[in-house]
Amino acid sequence: MNKKSLWPFALTTLALMLNGCGGGSSNINEDPNSGSNNGNLTSGSCKPSVSGTASRDSNCFEFALDYPVEGINFDCSTALGQHFVTTLSQGTVTGTCKVGDTARFYLQGKSDKQIFLGSVKLDTIGKYTAFVNNGSQKTSLPVYLRLLDLASGITGKTPATLDKNDETIKVAIALVKIFQSIGFEKGDNLIGDIQPIEITDEKKDLLTKLSQSVTAADFQSGAYASLLKPWLDVSPISDDEAYKLVVQTTNLSNAGTYEATDILDVFLFRGCNLNSYEECEKNSSTALRDSVNSMYLMTDRQGYTFGYGLQWNGVRKDLTDPLNLVRKVKPVKMNVNAQNTWLHPISREIQSTTPLRLSLSDNPNEDLQIYQGKLFNDYAIAGNEFVYKTLTNLNTGNPQHYGRWRQTLGGENYNGGLDIYKGNKISFLESSVFKTAGNVKTGENYIFPLYANLTFNFAQSGAEPVNLGVVIDEHGDIRTDIKPNATTTDMSGQCATVTGNNLIDSLGVQQYRIGTTAATLDDPTNSDRSVYIRMMLANPKFANIDGAMIGLTFIGPSAGTAKLNLFNLLANKVDNNSINLNNGAKGLASWYNAHAAAQASYNAIDKVIPAPTDEEKALAQRIVGTVTIKLADQSIPACKAIKTKS
Repeated sequence: MNKKSLWPFALTTLALMLNGCGGGSSNINEDPNSGSNNGNLTSGSCKPSVSGTASRDSNCFEFALDYPVEGINFDCSTALGQHFVTTLSQGTVTGTCKVGDTARFYLQGKSDKQIFLGSVKLDTIGKYTAFVNNGSQKTSLPVYLRLLDLASGITGKTPATLDKNDETIKVAIALVKIFQSIGFEKGDNLIGDIQPIEITDEKKDLLTKLSQSVTAADFQSGAYASLLKPWLDVSPISDDEAYKLVVQTTNLSNAGTYEATDILDVFLFRGCNLNSYEECEKNSSTALRDSVNSMYLMTDRQGYTFGYGLQWNGVRKDLTDPLNLVRKVKPVKMNVNAQNTWLHPISREIQSTTPLRLSLSDNPNEDLQIYQGKLFNDYAIAGNEFVYKTLTNLNTGNPQHYGRWRQTLGGENYNGGLDIYKGNKISFLESSVFKTAGNVKTGENYIFPLYANLTFNFAQSGAEPVNLGVVIDEHGDIRTDIKPNATTTDMSGQCATVTGNNLIDSLGVQQYRIGTTAATLDDPTNSDRSVYIRMMLANPKFANIDGAMIGLTFIGPSAGTAKLNLFNLLANKVDNNSINLNNGAKGLASWYNAHAAAQASYNAIDKVIPAPTDEEKALAQRIVGTVTIKLADQSIPACKAIKTKS
């Protein structure tokens, strides 16, 4: 047998064995700048996105760091002798390896001194990278590689909860202290604020100051801080401050939209009045009561999920028509009040003891409860074996990870399955645009929390506009600011404050979580310094705008982009033109109401029974419109848009 042909495979096996260990720190590269890259470090071993008709490498796995640190060295287990660094592009810090690789992360300059940052088996965070094909570009959708994944790659253990006393969480805290201190030293961030940082070659070359390399054992024992002292002082940030950022980045990686809908053989969210989804699928009776559903949710930066769903419930009549019920049954809206315990923040499994609840009425016994499912690839929860195998690249299914729901309605128990798709991920907010008291220096101006009033205009003629007070808080999340004694058309605010999670404000008014910010754009040469916003109104309190969505994209018709331009306000101009809300171009931002659209479809059915009520006819007219924004009343001291840090 030819020994030369075995040699590459032997090296690959050895690399996998070394990198697969949680400690892994003994595997030190003598020179991370050597290898087939000829000293020019790239962001990975493969190209995740391609242009034109070029074929995309489906075996290329792209990851994005939830804490945006450019310049972290990493090696891919199948790219022997090559070394890479994470890079910042279009607001995201990414890297690539081949699917199934183990990526080893570290900091190293020209010397042999090194800081080990964890070995991560990439198939534990994703089996492949999804992509979007717009015709001219196949764009990769990277999977988040979290601080928690790096920390687990150091300890070899996955934390069960976000307990600050857990050994892996302690290591995550240590990583935050390093990244925060580097950014603070360079002036990239203040303590407690996450901004993209770059660990430069010059900084890494100074690792020669270390007396020894920093290993996994040093992180676990806490010795890392004293060992790093000649190179970096991590004392500016406390453990408690760092822990808050561990939670913040974890929430950020889980934020986005969660959508479920039902289209036969494509998407699944249905069930019936039998004991399981499997029984419903096997049963061919046309006397069963079926339940077909859809769901539009968003999760914000603080980990709260809210939105609404629609349900069509009726007797099964035509098994071959996937839209049978949708065409013949009146849609019923199900509200999702803000919840933050349904999806485990670390394992991303739906919690059976605290399921996601979609409420048909004030009676919680009628709630549709989503009680099972696991998110894979940072992208989807599978409702059946076929989708599960596609998501995981496995040959067998795991019914314990399939999306499942239950509901008691009209004295009958319903059970069903669902696929849930995650999209519209969010990113960090640049301090040059999103200015808060936490990211500006004493004596400098800041604008968030920012109080404003939205005006919803309707496409239908004669409809009276609706004003809604809102506040974008210092976290980047959006809640209502509704004044006492508000009317259905005037829900403007008086800039009250909230202190508790129940969102009852200082004037005694119940407020509601309605949105979040997605990202920032800082383009002053084009008079554009903007925050992308997303909102969803899902409560009867909102009356004629209940169900409206802004800045969100779902399957089918959607509202499209909503961009809040703060250019004039950041230039200290306070007037009616200080801020504006646009569609990403020169047009006004739009809103869309999926509930109203579904009701309009029902109303259009010829001689439908039961006939739509006057209220339902009015709802069907409120499908789309535009939305504008103005600063809240600047004569009220609490509403002042420009504040100065003291």
